[in-house]
Amino acid sequence: MRFSLNFILKLLLIFFFILNVFLLNVTILGVNIRYVVFFVLCFISIVLHPRGRFLPIKTYKEIAIIFIMATILLFYSIAIMGNKFENALTLTIPYLTLLSIPLFRIMFRRYSIKAIIKIFVYITCLLSLYFVVIILVFLLDPSLAFSLIKSDSLVMFTVRDNIPRIFFKTSVFYIPVFTYCLIYIQGSFKKIILSLLCLFQILFFQTFGLFFGVFAVFLLYLLYSKKYKILIVSSILIVLSISFIAVNSNTIFSEAKQYSIKTKLSQLAKGFETPDIHSFLLGDGIGAPIAGLDERSLKKDFIVEVAPVMLYQMGGVIGAFLLIYIYSWTAIKGGLKSIKSNNKDIAFLSFSQIGMLFASISNPFIWSGGIGILFVSINIAALYLTKTNNYADNLTT
Repeated sequence: MRFSLNFILKLLLIFFFILNVFLLNVTILGVNIRYVVFFVLCFISIVLHPRGRFLPIKTYKEIAIIFIMATILLFYSIAIMGNKFENALTLTIPYLTLLSIPLFRIMFRRYSIKAIIKIFVYITCLLSLYFVVIILVFLLDPSLAFSLIKSDSLVMFTVRDNIPRIFFKTSVFYIPVFTYCLIYIQGSFKKIILSLLCLFQILFFQTFGLFFGVFAVFLLYLLYSKKYKILIVSSILIVLSISFIAVNSNTIFSEAKQYSIKTKLSQLAKGFETPDIHSFLLGDGIGAPIAGLDERSLKKDFIVEVAPVMLYQMGGVIGAFLLIYIYSWTAIKGGLKSIKSNNKDIAFLSFSQIGMLFASISNPFIWSGGIGILFVSINIAALYLTKTNNYADNLTT
């Protein structure tokens, strides 16, 4: 019985990753299967799984705190600030991903951290295959390509000057793939080739904000590897490169990309203006309209591309600090622990989360579904294991 339950749990986790990496919105009787799988996993891990019954009381306290925080956020936004319920709910629901912390604690115990990491990375790599399929279909029959992705919530597909631009909403997951190449792949030649392939895929997405995350991960990897001289030289080169690109952006980027960059810079400049002390301290609430910051109308009126602006607009100084703490504290803690102990698993999880945070400077990846909060949950679960006697069996370094 134990084996069969563990097998079902692992199979469901693989299905969970596939649904979330590909953003598959399959509904049965009006219910999204992604949510069903998620709650079934949580239910099995907490109630049915043999070890689930013996999770520490702290775990259940964490779950209670999550629900309380979500309730407070919704109440403040809707009842006090008068924002639309559906807008506030859209940005609050993803935090329920934190309920998966007990699930990942159990999965890490049963199958090791690296085993779960490999499943996630391999599934993410399948996005490249889908990318190639869309390109081939577009070359053979452009109208069929548009029909193929018309109802696909994962893909954004545009054509400028007969050049297709295919962007996946979960493209930020290629930062963990890049991190995996650096940390786990053995052999310099193989590491370089696979890392370059990953960078080419990121380049083809034509969302250059992802490279902020790539640069952060690369520098952290050099620090982790204690390659201090290369770290200093690389830091200088990255700063000089970014400065050169910023100065010559008019000649490097297309007109559309230049307009996008100017819009994001405008969001940074205008987004931190506040009319009163209340907005400065507490913001306008989750899901509050953020008007006049993006004339392109590419997003809903409560979402802008520059994540720091969203944090400040919705939570003010206090709320932004708390949200940044949620997203970054476990990653920073894990990063320091991994550098000290040379632990590859914790390094991968922590560096990936930090990389995705840096990528969110110019794109709202942390607000896209449960993407931004997923690695927070995994980080918390992994760090918990470092405090238990069972963790020694899961080390992969």
